[in-house]
Amino acid sequence: MSLSVTMKVEMMSGEIHAGSDTLLLQVRGALTAQGTSLSAWCRKKGVDRAHAHRVLKGATNGKKARDLREILIAAASGDGR
Repeated sequence: MSLSVTMKVEMMSGEIHAGSDTLLLQVRGALTAQGTSLSAWCRKKGVDRAHAHRVLKGATNGKKARDLREILIAAASGDGR
């Protein structure tokens, strides 16, 4: 199973809503495999890179953080967001 498929499955099953160091690495790796980077994605979308890191690691977990986490996961999964 590819990383993007694995991430979609995990996202749908609700297993990664809290964020983790592993999630940060998965998202960064998946974006790199798509020919971009987390920093480049953040610049393009107007998202503070440090905030994206905190969100993916689960350091911030409010509604907006959870929403951004799902957007980042979808982008890493090839959703095109």
